[in-house]
Amino acid sequence: MKSKLSIPFFATIFYVLFSSTLLGLNIEVNIQDTSDLDPSAVWYTAIWKGGGDDWPACTQEISIISVQREEEVGGRMSQIIGVTEGGIYYPESELPLYRESKKMYFYEDNTWKLLYDFSAIVGDTVHYFLSKKVNFYLRPYGVIPEMDFLIPDTGLSLVVNKIDTIITNSGLPIKRFKCMDLTGYKIGHEMDVIYENIGSRDGLFGMIGIWTLPECTGGPKGLQCYSESGQTFSFVNHDCATLVATDDFDSKENLQIRPNPTNGSLTIVGLQRDTEIKIFDFCGNLCKTIKTLNSSISISDLPNGLYFGQLDFGNIKKTFKIIKIE
Repeated sequence: MKSKLSIPFFATIFYVLFSSTLLGLNIEVNIQDTSDLDPSAVWYTAIWKGGGDDWPACTQEISIISVQREEEVGGRMSQIIGVTEGGIYYPESELPLYRESKKMYFYEDNTWKLLYDFSAIVGDTVHYFLSKKVNFYLRPYGVIPEMDFLIPDTGLSLVVNKIDTIITNSGLPIKRFKCMDLTGYKIGHEMDVIYENIGSRDGLFGMIGIWTLPECTGGPKGLQCYSESGQTFSFVNHDCATLVATDDFDSKENLQIRPNPTNGSLTIVGLQRDTEIKIFDFCGNLCKTIKTLNSSISISDLPNGLYFGQLDFGNIKKTFKIIKIE
């Protein structure tokens, strides 16, 4: 015998579903926002892979960050990203990511934390956070699950020094932010150059770790490509998942500053020409200008503290941190 469901029955079901939150049943989920980050988003980053006896060989790999799925987190429909490296996917790297109104956030400790503010203008100071899972997103070293970084709960800060638009190797224009990190030196972190809606050229969470063996210089570094919604922003002149040792989209100079920290004397390794170096203090005040006749400079006359050196190559300027100690 078949039963007929009456109109009052459907009306009752409708009432229960839409009034359940009032009754404390919490059936209905109120999603406040939806991320504009496309589910197809992929970051390709070149990293050094080493460790133990293999470390001096400086093996190179491609680290791939991609969206695994969409999920409602913290009242927002977000994208869950994860890391694949050396053909291995690390599910413990998964992190909710959310992008809206020119800002990018990640979810951790039951709150959404700012990672990038792409609406910033020249002179703005941006306060941002790093995830406690940053050891899965390291540049230049790749995934190091066992490493524990002391990520400050109060966040980090950077100032936007310059904004311009560049044409990527794939022919697509993109806005570029050149930044100076104000607090990242405390944990060896920097964002440096940031691309709009993508992130740092050093990787999604920038660069952590400034120590590099001499054998590891001159190779591929940082973001190779970013793909989303059928468009690929390429910063190399070959396939995104291919490694070529000469890649360096933003600079033709591969420089290292040694020793750093220093007691006053510094050597700029890789400097191929005479140039002018300006030394600024933490507040941006010019302390001294040095004209190099070789690769050595001295800041022995300056007090202990954090400084920023700027090398001027005409149309290219390179900025680096210097820590002066006795």
